[in-house]
Amino acid sequence: MSSPVWPRRHYRGVGGRPHLWYKVHGTFTGTPRVSASAHRTSGPPEGIDLLRYDRDQAPEVLAFGLDGLFGESLAALGPVASQVRTAPHALVLRGEIDDRPSLDYLRDVVGLITALLDGGGVAVFDPLILRWWTPDAWRRELFEPDAPVPGRHAVILVSDEERPGRRWFHTRGMQKFGRPDISLRDVAPEHEAGALDACERFIDLLAQGALVPHAKPVRLRGLPDGLLCFHEGSADDPDFNNVHLELRPPRAADVMADPGDLDLQSLLDAWRWLELGEPAVLGATLLGDLVLEDASGAIHLLDTTTGQVRRLAASREVLDAAPSEVLNDWFAAALAFDCLESGLSPGPGQCLSYKIPPALGGSFDLENLEVTDLDVHHHVVAQILEQVRDLPDGTPIRMVTGSDTDGGA
Repeated sequence: MSSPVWPRRHYRGVGGRPHLWYKVHGTFTGTPRVSASAHRTSGPPEGIDLLRYDRDQAPEVLAFGLDGLFGESLAALGPVASQVRTAPHALVLRGEIDDRPSLDYLRDVVGLITALLDGGGVAVFDPLILRWWTPDAWRRELFEPDAPVPGRHAVILVSDEERPGRRWFHTRGMQKFGRPDISLRDVAPEHEAGALDACERFIDLLAQGALVPHAKPVRLRGLPDGLLCFHEGSADDPDFNNVHLELRPPRAADVMADPGDLDLQSLLDAWRWLELGEPAVLGATLLGDLVLEDASGAIHLLDTTTGQVRRLAASREVLDAAPSEVLNDWFAAALAFDCLESGLSPGPGQCLSYKIPPALGGSFDLENLEVTDLDVHHHVVAQILEQVRDLPDGTPIRMVTGSDTDGGA
């Protein structure tokens, strides 16, 4: 296999599947001539289809991209816009490919579209970034550099938020690289330059193959402290048509485990010795602690490292609005996010649990944590804490495992 021409210098493993989608309007009476050397292309990558549509037979295909937001980009082409509207044919290049450690697939597509423009195309439509390209602009900005230039295959959009003076920065087009788009909401005026720089940096980093762990801290000059990268959204999100990374401070919901099919209320059975009454279980944290609501609506936390219950907030609304600064005190958020960043990530019905419980001398650090089923976590730690609650400090404890209770002489 030949060496890649456009290697991805930050590629560390398979991400999402790159998705490409272009439409070239023009007059195509025959097969356009494609030169492997002059156009720097090997043709459509495997998984990408090239289809021709006639105006008379598929008018809806040729009409797509002529109006609305797309129409604004088309109008900016000047005289070329009328050629686009009257072109008899369109060639559509679209499909998904497997993620790979080079961007040679993009080089092939850029070269192929250049050949289509040389063979009768009048303009290129890129719906993933809401843009029409003239042949000159396509050649100058994308083909002539003979380099990936990720920032020209994506776009950074800025819009006003409801909160006066705040703006939303986000990208589109990163699905071409099989990577999430970027979003920073509620950006203050003093952080706008930092938000723009962050978008540009992430575009290049992700296009070059990087994978950003969930809850990874963001430390960039010009942005406020305490931002983390949260994987959010879906391919159906109209703002991105892609999943995205939301760069924001953590919230209480971010430190909650996914219960899956588990009935969280049943976890209280292991803690009857605490005489908790009948609180409602609102959720379990990533570290397995339970968030409880009493009859008055007040919110409490059952700490599974100590077996103690403490009041957190007067209501769910106060909990949801809690500033990120208190999440570490309430939910050990910093440790939980360190685990997520390291790849130690619970699935549905699971949590992070200490291999050696702190009540038995275990340390409060990442090396002492593992992924465990939530019901197992509560069954084990509740028994341990019930047994040691009345022991004097310093009493030696021997951990009992399943093998110790099996039969034998």
